[in-house]
Amino acid sequence: MELFRGLVSIISIISLMFSYDNQYWAIILIVPILSFFVNNKLGKYSYKIEKNNTLLLRKSDYIKYLITNDIAIKEIISFNYFGTLLEKFKAIKEEVLQYLKKISFVYILTNGILLIIELLIKSILIVTFIISSIEQSGLIGDIMGFIYSIDNVQNNFTIVFNSLSQLYKEQFYVENFFKFIDIEKEKTEGKLIVDDIKSIELCNLSFSYYSKLALNNIDLHLVPGEPVVLIGENGSGKSTLIKILNGLYENYSGDIYVNGKKFRDINKDSYRQRTSVIYQDFNHYEFTLRENISISNMENITNDDLIYKILDIVELKNQIQDYKDGLDTQMGKWFGGEELSKGQWQRVAISRLLIADADFIIMDEPTSALDPAMESKILDKIMEFAKDKILVIVSHRIKPLLKYKVNFIIMKNGKILKKLDKEGLENYMNEQKKYNFLN
Repeated sequence: MELFRGLVSIISIISLMFSYDNQYWAIILIVPILSFFVNNKLGKYSYKIEKNNTLLLRKSDYIKYLITNDIAIKEIISFNYFGTLLEKFKAIKEEVLQYLKKISFVYILTNGILLIIELLIKSILIVTFIISSIEQSGLIGDIMGFIYSIDNVQNNFTIVFNSLSQLYKEQFYVENFFKFIDIEKEKTEGKLIVDDIKSIELCNLSFSYYSKLALNNIDLHLVPGEPVVLIGENGSGKSTLIKILNGLYENYSGDIYVNGKKFRDINKDSYRQRTSVIYQDFNHYEFTLRENISISNMENITNDDLIYKILDIVELKNQIQDYKDGLDTQMGKWFGGEELSKGQWQRVAISRLLIADADFIIMDEPTSALDPAMESKILDKIMEFAKDKILVIVSHRIKPLLKYKVNFIIMKNGKILKKLDKEGLENYMNEQKKYNFLN
């Protein structure tokens, strides 16, 4: 709109300017045109500097998040780390300030030079026109009209060219955005739609983080009614495997088949609609309780009966009886809502998994924040809920799972070492003298 307004003004004023005998006024356009090309160069220069300092800005934002986050701040205060963190924040901000100063200096210098050139050209034009008018017994009104006109032409040309320069700079950011959108289109368009998940098979699956091999020739067959528990030391590849199973990484080697179809050929959105996952580092959403639970299946956000039924399953129904707004109670302290314990938040996360009613359930340390009594109750209900589904659990706490009929997959260094039932696992651990692993 600004560009359009500037063009209309230019056309109308130029038509007036042609009525003057002195046609030298057109040289006033030199500065806006020159400014346009200079600012295009400056825009590209500014973009490159900002892009090169993206990591610095992220670090700054991350520290700002830490010192204003109610979860992190407890530990920061306890370790008396706030002062150090604040100094780190100031140091990064100083670096940011330095590159902003650099950009500002270049802008001020170049535009200052252009302003001086503009003033000189205007002065010469005005003086020339005044002399010409005096010689021809011109009117003061003509002189003032001429000064006003060249000012308007110059200002509106500046608006137009500044708008074009800004668009030129912004296109670099927009191009990045559309590259991202195009990548997403390439991933989803023309893919097979999954209506249900009846089997998942991994064949010679390998995956690397940069040059480090995280998974090495994994073979695994997952079907409903045969729960799998992944166990192993930290760094054995368990979390990487479930992320791949949830479609978060695609640059793996080997093959994954879903219902006999290649995973790469399947629409990931439709696949995730039939998949439900709870990660070890599950999120606390500062939304209402209803939204926190329904985030995995927004179609059921108004189904109060179902939500209450799920809250009863995870034994949180009594917890909300005292909440004035019931399911619409604001959760978390960021906006003055109700706070839950870590174990209660974990049960809310499990509720998201249950309301999705998916064919494939992935659980990463799903009971790590629960006491033994509550853990046993929740696991009983999860096993009952998932009896006709594909279930994969990652856990370091094996003992509570020994009472269920599950297959234990032992992983080490990205490989599957053993696939054992309860008795086989106990014998293996006794042989390896790793009694602590069962505790």
